[in-house]
Amino acid sequence: MRLSLRMKEIIAFVSSGNRVCDVGTDHGFVPIALVSDGICPSAIAVDVNQGPLDIATTNVSDVGLSDKIELRLGDGLSVVEPGEVDTVIIAGMGGDLIAKILTNADEGFRGSKELILSPQSESEKVRHVLHELGYMIDSEKIIIDQDKPYLIIRAIPGDEKYEHEYEYKYGKYLLDKGDKMLFEYLKDQLIVYMSARNRISTKISLTKNMDADRMNKSRESIKELQSHIDEIMELLKRYYHI
Repeated sequence: MRLSLRMKEIIAFVSSGNRVCDVGTDHGFVPIALVSDGICPSAIAVDVNQGPLDIATTNVSDVGLSDKIELRLGDGLSVVEPGEVDTVIIAGMGGDLIAKILTNADEGFRGSKELILSPQSESEKVRHVLHELGYMIDSEKIIIDQDKPYLIIRAIPGDEKYEHEYEYKYGKYLLDKGDKMLFEYLKDQLIVYMSARNRISTKISLTKNMDADRMNKSRESIKELQSHIDEIMELLKRYYHI
């Protein structure tokens, strides 16, 4: 069983001794590694699709951990009972879906000591939901695995709110510590936004007799893109004062 760097980093975030639930377990590699390495005494592996769950069941059986890792077919945390787990892992999904899984959960994860989340997009939605549900962000990390950036968030019970929306969008924890990977990400995003703004500006200047509706939409797009550019420029300045 070969673990990706992303999986290894997720495992490193899990507190030793905790009972874990891996939502969207796919082939079950993360719970297998956690239990076989003695980090967690037991695990629940959940997937919404029968195919991956069958493969995970075989993988768990092959390493002799069927008595410690339970496989469950279900949607999100709907198949987890109160008090069954200490750590919930949700990775490999978009931030919107992770936020919905947490929001739609009844009592399955209430009282969990920690949530380990790795949204592939819309991380601001995850951060907002965590605060709404009474969790605070204890740590965050951006890693590069096979040339792709991945975010990992560890949240624990606590009362926390961010003052600015950009802190939800980019991560206050990462900004406050001057995370180098976030710095590189911000520079990349700046290029993306500037390129998009310049393309629209060029199109406006080269298009003759553009109708008023298209012109207004183009100008609104430029205005929005410029606001992103200004925001990122201000955030990048912070790195020279940390």
